[in-house]
Amino acid sequence: MSVYIKCLCSQLLELFKKYTKAYPNLGLTVEEFGDFVTEECSWKRRDCRTATLQKIMLNHDHHHKSFKKYAVKDKPSEFEVAMKKPLLSYAGFLSFLRSSDNAASENEDRFIL
Repeated sequence: MSVYIKCLCSQLLELFKKYTKAYPNLGLTVEEFGDFVTEECSWKRRDCRTATLQKIMLNHDHHHKSFKKYAVKDKPSEFEVAMKKPLLSYAGFLSFLRSSDNAASENEDRFIL
């Protein structure tokens, strides 16, 4: 792995950790994800309602149940929380960052009038 990739991975993990407060071993809550997209992704004009954020989180995190199980290891109560609460794991966070849900601009901004 190149030095650049290692540095980028480290920066992304630090960014994730910056917003992951309530369940640091499991992922971002809806509120934490909302804080992230508002502060880091300039979603001030976008729809940041809880239902919208939950839908995005579910879309990017539905395959990461095994990650959550590994992240809590011998703490079954935390795993139960992870399965009941919508939490965006680090893998889901990376999926979101690579997706069109994280586009630099909204469709309406892509046209010149």
